[in-house]
Formats: sequence, structure tokens, C-alpha cells
Amino acid sequence: MGMDEILILGGAAIVMLALLLALVILYLAPAFALVRAVRRLGAGDLETPVPARWWGGLGLVASSLEQLRLQTVASLRRSHARAAVGVAVTQNRPLSTSLKEIVEELTSAVRAAGSIMLVNESALGSSFTVTSESLAGVSPQDIAGSSQVAALATAVQHWLPQQQPVEEGAPPWLASYHTLCGAPLFYAGKSFGLICVLDAVDCAEADRELVASIGRQVASVLDRYRVLGDYQRQAITDGLTGLHNYRFLVDHLDQQVALAHRTGIPLSLLMLDIDHFKEFNDSHGHPAGDAALCAFANSLKETVRRADLVARYGGEEFVVVMANASRSDSLSVAEKIRSTVQQTRFLLPGKEGMFGITVSIGVALLPGGASRMTGRELIQAADAALYQAKHLGRNRVVFYEGTIVDTLEQSS
Repeated sequence: MGMDEILILGGAAIVMLALLLALVILYLAPAFALVRAVRRLGAGDLETPVPARWWGGLGLVASSLEQLRLQTVASLRRSHARAAVGVAVTQNRPLSTSLKEIVEELTSAVRAAGSIMLVNESALGSSFTVTSESLAGVSPQDIAGSSQVAALATAVQHWLPQQQPVEEGAPPWLASYHTLCGAPLFYAGKSFGLICVLDAVDCAEADRELVASIGRQVASVLDRYRVLGDYQRQAITDGLTGLHNYRFLVDHLDQQVALAHRTGIPLSLLMLDIDHFKEFNDSHGHPAGDAALCAFANSLKETVRRADLVARYGGEEFVVVMANASRSDSLSVAEKIRSTVQQTRFLLPGKEGMFGITVSIGVALLPGGASRMTGRELIQAADAALYQAKHLGRNRVVFYEGTIVDTLEQSS
């Protein structure tokens, strides 16, 4: 074998080795890389993407693993959000703090640009809006005033979550986004409002179900607060007239008296008693008496100043607490009440015709800089003046004069 042949054979061997090495690099290196990716996944590293730059079978396997990684990450985000919301709704802290944390968790879980929660007025007595930090600059009025947000709230009221594109002509704060995905705040047959996310990256079915699930959790919390609020209102409200009751009156009056002593601002109290109410009840029956009490309570609420407190003291007796009211102020309001009640006519259940009542009013004043009169003593003073109004013929206003002791002795 000549030298030329040896060189040719050597060159061919080198080429074959090079080809073999290329094949090893082409097939084995991706396989090793794929093995490393699988090991990372097995070790819990879900942040590093699986390389998917190859073709053939290895490429399909790598692509499938990457999809599995993404789904696992999304599933973990959703699970974390559910757990965080579960913690937020059970912790003993202000409702606004919990709802703020919930919208932030939802925004992160579905990788959205922002989240909005609208709670309607019937839920807790007044409507309000909660937004993620990314929407902090948008006013609640602008959000609630958006026709598309309002339409979405109506559309999802009793249904599954919906996703829709942002409409043309949307207000400036909304026009910069592309999609809305909303779900109802719905629990126990009651609709409390809407929760929605803006520009969620995918908003797949699982993400929409997450929005709906969190909406149900939030609604259950709102329902709990609603029930608690009802109990609290019942504890301080008279069941017949809807006015504040004696319990609330005492607490409120003590606070107002302390404030009057501290600031020197005058405080007035009106004690009112419906004239001849026992005879009215005996003549027309207790349902008619209840109707008269309700009509009287409505007249009171419509006649007093906005800042005044009206309470049912007990039976046919009522109290009006007037902060920052001088003698002339309190007498003016008292006379207005007396005149309005005298002119008011109302229907009675099962009775024909219109009926009316009159009221006697005692007025007492805690002037600025006065002696340390207590709330109880202020009530006693107004009650003494009320006794004088009854003694002088009823249907009149009497202002308390003198000391409590003198008046009580005079009325005994």
C-alpha cells in the first residue's frame, strides 16, 4: 500500500470520526440537556424553561415538558392565590385591608395588568370600589361610571365568568387595556357586585374559574359582614320605628356631653311625648297605636336638622339630641316639630278617615362653660320641662329653667 493510499485512508478515517462526533453532538448533547432539564423539574426548579430548540422526537418531548412546566407553574400560582385569599378572608382585620390583598393576589395569579372589585350598594349599605396598585390612580367614580364595566357586572350577575375585549370609545383609563375578564360576587342567592381582571396574559378556562372562585369567596365574606351589620343595627335600632333605641341614645349622649364640656359648644336635648297616647291606643287598638308611633317617627326625622340624633326613649317618648344648638336653635326646632306633628294626618289600619296626634316637648340646654352636668341630668332636666308642658295643657314646648332639684320638687 502506497503512501497516497495511506493518506487517503487516514483522511477518510478522520472524516468519519468527525461525522461520528457531529452525530454525538447533534443527538446526545440535546439528550443530555433534556435529561438535565428533567432533573431540574424533578428537583422543583420550575423557573428555568425547558430548552425546545431541537427537531424530531427530542423536540416534541422538550416542548411537552415545557408545556407541563408552564401548566404546573400556573396551577401553583392559582393554588397559592386560593390559599392566600382563604387566609385573607379569615383574619381579624379591616375588610378594606383584606379586599385589597385579594385583588393583588388575583392580579399576580393570572398575570394580569390589574384587578377591580365593585361592591354594590345593596350589599353593605353603600357601594365601594377596590383596585390593585396598578389602578391606584383611577378614581372609583371613573370605574363605576364606565358603561362597559357596568354592563359586564350585569352580564355576569348570575352566570359564569366572561371575557370580552375592551370596547372602542372606552374611557381613557380603560382604553389602554385590551380585555376584561369578570365574574360575579355571588353567594347564597345574593349578588354583591363584580370582580374582574384586565389584560390577563392567558385567561384560560382555569384562570376564569379562579376569578369565579375568588368571587364566591369574597361574596361569602361580604355576606358575613352584611349579617353582622344587620345584627349590630338591630342592637341599636328600635324595631318598630327604625329610630335609634335607648341603648344607642345613652352612649351617644355621654359622648356628646363629654365633647360639650371639652369644647364649650352648647348641647340641647328635646324630650317628646305623644299627648293622650294611652287613650288613643284604647280607642283605636294597638295596631293603630303602632301606626301613630311610626307616623310620628317619620315626622321627627323629616323635621330635625341633619346632624341631630333622633331616638325612641321608650313607649311614646322620644328624644332629640342637638349638638351645637343654642337655646333659640333648640326652641325653634322644637316648635317646628310640634307644629308639623299637629298638622300631620295619617291613615290607620282598618279605620276610615284621617287621624292626627299632638306632642308635648321639654327642652334642656347644656350651655358652653356650664357646670359638669351629666347626660342623665340633662335628660332629667328635659323630662322636668316636659312635665311642665303636660301640666300646662299639652301640645306645647317648655324650656327648662332653674335647677333639676327645684323643678322635680315643683313637679312632685
